[in-house]
Amino acid sequence: MGQNLILNMADNGITVVAFNRTVEKLRNFLANEAKGKSILGAETIPELVSKLKSPRRIMMLVKAGSAVDNFITQLLPHLDQGDIIIDGGNSEYQDTQRRTKSLQENGIRFVGAGVSGEFLCALLSSTYPLLKSCLVPNLRFPA
Repeated sequence: MGQNLILNMADNGITVVAFNRTVEKLRNFLANEAKGKSILGAETIPELVSKLKSPRRIMMLVKAGSAVDNFITQLLPHLDQGDIIIDGGNSEYQDTQRRTKSLQENGIRFVGAGVSGEFLCALLSSTYPLLKSCLVPNLRFPA
């Protein structure tokens, strides 16, 4: 689903930086489906963060639960105040509330936006306007 969501964003004018902890999957995606599109690759978290403009908007599509917390822990040292993490998995609302509060203490914004569905929904999703509102460069959240 992550690949199709990336393709959807690229097809709608958003330049995307793709990251996958399995580097070979990322390389294969970039060489095939993403070829010729506005999709950049990052093989490490520091590289991912360095390729994003501030405020950075990072959307995760990882399995709900500890995988989300682990990824946030890896990201946090590389982020700045005002950056935004979007959890695209279907986390429990209590986890979303806990993460929101914890990240606010570091000046990081957190959006729980579960986008589960069939892989074609990610490519053709009607939720695109919601996601775009989270990703547009000039979006400002109230303090």
